[in-house]
Amino acid sequence: MIIKIFQQLVSLVFLSFMSVQIWAFQAEKLVNDARFQIWKTLYYDPSYTQLKYPMGDVPLVKGVCTDVVIRALRHQDIDLQKNP
Repeated sequence: MIIKIFQQLVSLVFLSFMSVQIWAFQAEKLVNDARFQIWKTLYYDPSYTQLKYPMGDVPLVKGVCTDVVIRALRHQDIDLQKNP
């Protein structure tokens, strides 16, 4: 069930991006940047945290699945908090 939710969230993120910038990210780099977080993001923490705007983030050691995607996109200078 968690995998299905993650897939839906990733699809939603990418669909919203496609309306602004078609394929503005590099898929292979996105995967590598997400893998970089293995053993760095150690705790699943779904609690609400107020973030800075833009470029706000929870500490790297915790987060949820979407935080991994958002951080990986930021390595490509794509910030989902920015206005297009």
